[in-house]
Amino acid sequence: ITGSGCPGAGLVAAIDQAVLDEVDVINYSIGGGPYNPWIDSDSLAFLAAREAGIFVATSAGNDGPTEATMGSPANSPWLLSVGAVTHNRQFVNALTAMSGGDSPPPPDLLGQSITSGYGPAPIVHAKDFGDALCLNPFPGGTWTNGEIVVCNRGINARVDKGWNVLQGGAGGYVLANTAVESEALSADAHYLPAVHIGYAAAQMLLPWLDTGAGHMATIAGTTIDETPTNGDIMADFSSRGHNPPVPGVLKPDLAAPGVAILAASMNGIEFESMGGTSMASPHAAGAAALLTALHPDWTPAEMQSALTTTAVPDNVLKEDGTTTADPFDYGGGRIDVSRAAQAGLILDVTTKQYEDADPSIGGDP
Repeated sequence: ITGSGCPGAGLVAAIDQAVLDEVDVINYSIGGGPYNPWIDSDSLAFLAAREAGIFVATSAGNDGPTEATMGSPANSPWLLSVGAVTHNRQFVNALTAMSGGDSPPPPDLLGQSITSGYGPAPIVHAKDFGDALCLNPFPGGTWTNGEIVVCNRGINARVDKGWNVLQGGAGGYVLANTAVESEALSADAHYLPAVHIGYAAAQMLLPWLDTGAGHMATIAGTTIDETPTNGDIMADFSSRGHNPPVPGVLKPDLAAPGVAILAASMNGIEFESMGGTSMASPHAAGAAALLTALHPDWTPAEMQSALTTTAVPDNVLKEDGTTTADPFDYGGGRIDVSRAAQAGLILDVTTKQYEDADPSIGGDP
């Protein structure tokens, strides 16, 4: 049913079918909760899958950066739960060559997106046209000179805002963060040339647009930056530990790239970049598939231990890009499958041990 989410019975049936099909690895980029894994239906289905020798990776959830935001089934001890970090590649764009107004124009403002360049063109703020958030499609002819329209971030989807200004005649689009989103950026593929800027940049741009007239700007167009320091920064959305339903069990288990991941589009665009722990979890599932081929005698628990204990915590930073992250952010660290393949110590856990750890029967997770 459209908009109703994933029916629990359907999810469990799909997990059971994968067991019957004798797959080696399952990726599960689905979550909710948090719930007690010893009574949660899909968590228990995955315990059965682990008993059948199937490795399961799941997304940690997208409710960060607040602590104790782990959901289900990611809080289950018998699943590898994956948080999201950045990787080295960034899709960089910028708003440049600004002129006009009654005050000095801002310097070039760096941001992110995946679009072509545009301009020079007039630049305006959507608030002056009655809808600063660009919540609804603007009437055709709202803009007649191919204006670059600035929209405040919030409430509706980032890409939808661009569609809404395009209907009004905009030639370009700037998505400006508010204090709520701070500097968290997304490299979306938009319906028109666009750039997403952070709060600090918005605080330079918007006051300038409020002065005088004749404002002009150019959207530079996307370039790819592969500077190593772009990587290993925790995504602001990635759910964090601790793990209230299962005290004593650290979650997430590890982190993997889950920001600006190239993906097929659902918006009529050829491709787009997406962010979420749902994009991070498949990296871990792929790593487990490689380990299955290399070490066919390892159990799923042994593979989980190899991946977790060899993950790299060094240099992983919190979402601000400067503060050192901690195990409640990344678990064991950022995944490194080459190290996991050479793990000298692997640890097994049986299904009975998982069952006996149930706190409701006196167990200790």
